[in-house]
Amino acid sequence: MNYAKPLILIVEDEEDQRDVFVELLSDTYTIILAKNGQEAIDQFSRYLNRIQLILLDINLPDINGHCVALVAAHADSFSGYAACT
Repeated sequence: MNYAKPLILIVEDEEDQRDVFVELLSDTYTIILAKNGQEAIDQFSRYLNRIQLILLDINLPDINGHCVALVAAHADSFSGYAACT
C-alpha cells in the first residue's frame, strides 16, 4: 500500500459508485474500500492511525452510515474527517 499519498476509506455498497470514487480519487489518494458497515468498521480499526478521510454512504445493507460515523467519531486516535454521501 502506498502511504506517500493520504489514505481514505470509501464505504459504498453499490459497486458502480465505488468504481466512480476510485476513478476520481486514486491519482491523489490511497484508497481502502468497504461495501458495508461492518467491513468499514473492520478497515477503520485496521488503519485507524493512517486514515485521513472517510467517504461514507448512509444507506448500507447492515450497519447504517450514521452508526459507522459514530464509531469513527469516538475513536481516540482518529483525527480525520467523515463525510456522509
